[in-house]
Amino acid sequence: MQAIDVGVLQEQHVHRGRDLRRRRLGLRLTAGDAGTPASADNLIVDASGQTGSQATFTNISIGDDAGTLTEDPGTTGAAGSFGEQADTVTIDNLNQDTWLTTAGTFTLPDLRLGFGGGC
Repeated sequence: MQAIDVGVLQEQHVHRGRDLRRRRLGLRLTAGDAGTPASADNLIVDASGQTGSQATFTNISIGDDAGTLTEDPGTTGAAGSFGEQADTVTIDNLNQDTWLTTAGTFTLPDLRLGFGGGC
């Protein structure tokens, strides 16, 4: 797994009439680049985009209503939105723009995590 860059919105509350200020805080996560790949099970990703050099999906279903997904029992997406699911997914050199990632188990060998502008 290559680096994952995540923008996290940090909010400051209004205090004594001051305006609400917002800024993005960078999060950079790298793992699996020393020979042992990162892995996850029961992975759910809410993303606006993903790229990779090679992707393999087993028993994939694309374009289903996200509210009807069944691959991860008890978990569905928003009704009426685009969904896809598969038994297994392998993506090499993954880069993704996400606002939500959850997993039953997320194995991240050689994990490095950084915060801030330069991460």
